[in-house]
Amino acid sequence: MDELGAAGLVERARDTADRRRVMVTVTSEGRALLEALKADARSVQEEVLAPLTARERARLTALLRRVHDGMRGSEGARPGR
Repeated sequence: MDELGAAGLVERARDTADRRRVMVTVTSEGRALLEALKADARSVQEEVLAPLTARERARLTALLRRVHDGMRGSEGARPGR
């Protein structure tokens, strides 16, 4: 959070109702960077998945979702975590 604040990507302020709480908001610069990073990620994804057909991409997505869901269901049982 310190690095994001120093870079001007987020702002922090104490909650006036509860001084123990710190409110974090994304600045316009932070939102712009996030959008640029999303565009970069989409571009890389398209490049990596270019050899696959639409049907193959859908199958890969479904398989990765199953793996992800399985990992979420067994977080306490994962070795090394």
